Amino acid sequence: MRWVTGTVAGLQLLIGIVELCIFCLASNAEWGGHIFLILEESVSREYHHAGELMSIPDSRTLFVPVLKVFADDAGHSIEEVRESMKVQFEITPDELIQRYPAGKPIFHVNVALALANLQGAPLGGSKLIEKVGKKGYRITEIGKAYLKQNS
Repeated sequence: MRWVTGTVAGLQLLIGIVELCIFCLASNAEWGGHIFLILEESVSREYHHAGELMSIPDSRTLFVPVLKVFADDAGHSIEEVRESMKVQFEITPDELIQRYPAGKPIFHVNVALALANLQGAPLGGSKLIEKVGKKGYRITEIGKAYLKQNS
């Protein structure tokens, strides 16, 4: 699926789905997980902006690279994770400013979705990372084992 700048209605629908997913995750992990999987299936990492094809990694593409940030066994903030992914995927300033109509930056949303996946969001899966403090995350033993098998 390709997003064209003029498809505001489609993007607004996507934002609504994301918001519903977040609400469902907060209230019921099973339903939130189902909606999350539907969202991942429908979102592509490619979209058009002013006639130019831009590439922003989706949450599936970010899954293992984000987990690798935590391989040092230290706690990391979402800001540290974003910066690491920005460098690794060579995200341009133009890509960083791309936003959904609701104002959320596309790259930030994709990193947040990857973090949600790593915390077991889809269907209440295994927690490969866990929250520490208000804004930090660290790898779990399950996450370490996953990295060994998938690196």
